[in-house]
Amino acid sequence: MKYQTIIVLLCCFNSLFYKTRADYVNAYYSTETETCTGEVVQILSVLAGACTSNSIVECDYPNNQLVTTVYNDDECTSYAYSYNTAINECVALSTRNCTTDIPQPINTYTVMTFSDDCSQQKYPLSVATYPLDLCYQIAQPDFEFYYNSCNSTYLTLNQYDDYASIGSSSGSSPICYENQYLSSIQYIHVTDNTQCQPSEILYTCNQ
Repeated sequence: MKYQTIIVLLCCFNSLFYKTRADYVNAYYSTETETCTGEVVQILSVLAGACTSNSIVECDYPNNQLVTTVYNDDECTSYAYSYNTAINECVALSTRNCTTDIPQPINTYTVMTFSDDCSQQKYPLSVATYPLDLCYQIAQPDFEFYYNSCNSTYLTLNQYDDYASIGSSSGSSPICYENQYLSSIQYIHVTDNTQCQPSEILYTCNQ
């Protein structure tokens, strides 16, 4: 079984794509934080031009950069400040780019979050993608390890830590790194229907 101690970002690799006609800003996190190379463990994608997490990100293709505008409120009406980020450069532990498709690499699962009004915005506002069948570690909040698997019906999320929270050691299956204990298991229904559903969070498996 493969395992990997991670933390953050990366850029390009063979993948499947969720077809859209909208720009997405993608941040690739990998096992090599200084160079942004290594095995990808997380991809965060946001819809360009949409207000998400108190900010709006735009793709400035002529200048090969992303323009992020931060606001003081959730509705993005009270301007705070703006900054630019170079496309396809390792900046702040990540490599970012703009695409008209949502990257969905093979052997991953994807979490899509939609707006509350599909008539106004039918595309996912934000998308998070994580690996399957790989032991990896996320730095925040507490350096937990994860091992995920998927079938046609359910996604299984296994979380590990240094304490025997529910009594299963790393000797159980699936194994996730050494000296790690299985602390929680979640079973989440997956779907092939990725059409907009108001305020819904949809899980898909990319296999």
